[in-house]
Amino acid sequence: MTLELTEKDIFMLKLAFSVLAAVLLIRFLLMPQLSRRQELSMQLQEAAAARQEMEASISSIPSLKEAAERSLQELLEASENYYDAMENRQVDEILTGLALEMDLFPVSLSIDEAKPELPGAYLYSALPETGEVFSDTYILTARGNMVLLGEEENVFRFLDTVETKYPSLQIRSVTMAERTYLDADWQAAEQMEVRLTLAVYMCHRSSL
Repeated sequence: MTLELTEKDIFMLKLAFSVLAAVLLIRFLLMPQLSRRQELSMQLQEAAAARQEMEASISSIPSLKEAAERSLQELLEASENYYDAMENRQVDEILTGLALEMDLFPVSLSIDEAKPELPGAYLYSALPETGEVFSDTYILTARGNMVLLGEEENVFRFLDTVETKYPSLQIRSVTMAERTYLDADWQAAEQMEVRLTLAVYMCHRSSL
């Protein structure tokens, strides 16, 4: 049996082959190219966004640097009267030396370990004391608990000197009472005993 193709059959076969070729061309050639182009377009958009963010960060560097330098300067000015960070024995020397300078006898002195603490309001200030930590590496507070013995005049001279001439020291509490003791001649004598707590403010300038 012989199959004869008419012109219409030949045309339909050519059309079918053309459609098949077009489908294969789109599926295996054009589609991967379109997908790749879309991927590249997304990468370009991400790169452009990253570039804009980087340029914004770079442009803000001068203002950030200026703000950091200003904050550092303010910090240095605010703490210029504080002691450099020191050990308890050095705090002992300062407090004991000041008491002896005021002709007071240091009966006892204990010093708590220095810890981060923002300086609070003074003992008689109307401002509330705050426990907020200003910096965990810069501002430090050590507390000294002292018992002193001496003339009442010298006690008040000690308190006044701390308040007016030692901005790095603050009197946090004070109690006074008359005490009777035996002098060098074994005679009874009256002197003032004062118990006080002082805050000693220090800063870690080396951490800046």
